[in-house]
Amino acid sequence: MVSTGNIQLFDVHEPDELEAGFIPGATNIPLGDLEQALMLNPDQFREHYGIPKPGLDFVLYCRRGIRSLTALKIARDLG
Repeated sequence: MVSTGNIQLFDVHEPDELEAGFIPGATNIPLGDLEQALMLNPDQFREHYGIPKPGLDFVLYCRRGIRSLTALKIARDLG
């Protein structure tokens, strides 16, 4: 789904943790930055992250799922 562009993948690790590995094609948005990132308008999001702002279909991930669950709650609260 990532390779076809049907879904966006966001890694919520801190940048220094990416050395341990990441999924190719994912965009890093650290958990602490996620709420602010999702509140950006589409132009600001593209300028900062170099990709379109996500719509409804995107995946948040981390190593064990704890941060991604928190990230999901943030995204849901923002609508």
